[in-house]
Amino acid sequence: MVAVFRILPMLNADGPLQMALDELLLEQAERGIPSFRMYLWSEPTLSLGYFQSASDRLRDPTLASLPFVRRMTGGGAIVHGKAVVLAEGVSLTDWTYAMTLPSVLVAGKAACHWHLVIHRALCRVLQQLGVTAEMVELVPGESGCGKTRFSSVQSADSPRKQPASLSERNFLCFARPAAGDIVWQGHKIVGSAQRLRKGTLLQHGSMFLPRWPCQWKTLAELWLAELGWSGQITPWQEQEFQLAQHLAESKYRQPVWNLHR
Repeated sequence: MVAVFRILPMLNADGPLQMALDELLLEQAERGIPSFRMYLWSEPTLSLGYFQSASDRLRDPTLASLPFVRRMTGGGAIVHGKAVVLAEGVSLTDWTYAMTLPSVLVAGKAACHWHLVIHRALCRVLQQLGVTAEMVELVPGESGCGKTRFSSVQSADSPRKQPASLSERNFLCFARPAAGDIVWQGHKIVGSAQRLRKGTLLQHGSMFLPRWPCQWKTLAELWLAELGWSGQITPWQEQEFQLAQHLAESKYRQPVWNLHR
């Protein structure tokens, strides 16, 4: 099916508002509207996966000092809005994306299926743009994303070594790559998390790229085209911001949400 996605303008905002906007787009997907956006974080922020314990971040003083927000998606914690310098001296720039698929596009397929499809398409686009990225494929006989891990790959969350208590429990999403993740020169550079609801899908994730390959609009259009879809730049509506701000205040800024695990 050739779908036309809303491509929303780039937005720089704090974690609670960004998470509220992603949830708003998922609600719109439930009404049949597919969307894509890329965004930046106005300050360094730790996002927690839905099932993670908020207290685990306190094991690392660097993480404990950061503002944090709980996502509605699973997966590991990510430090957003902070440039990463690898041991080799290469700087990685952090960008976040969100894609929502209505049920007609999801077509009953598992979230892991779309994780692989979406990442594989991005990997091909990055290669076309000169970023020699590769996707970690499933080992024969395995099923599902996140099964295969490689302890030899250095973390892209921080140039320092992560405490064993965090690394061993895979607290940080970028601590080690898993099947379906995208790597560059041995470093995980793209990781995503998902939420299936009422047959629709939200997939969002971080891209730590060694260089920005093109304008964000171009990347959005190339990515969607690689998936067999198209996109149209559509401005945010004032009502959307009002709804998102209300959701941010009532949910994503509240301890009852952020500390509930």
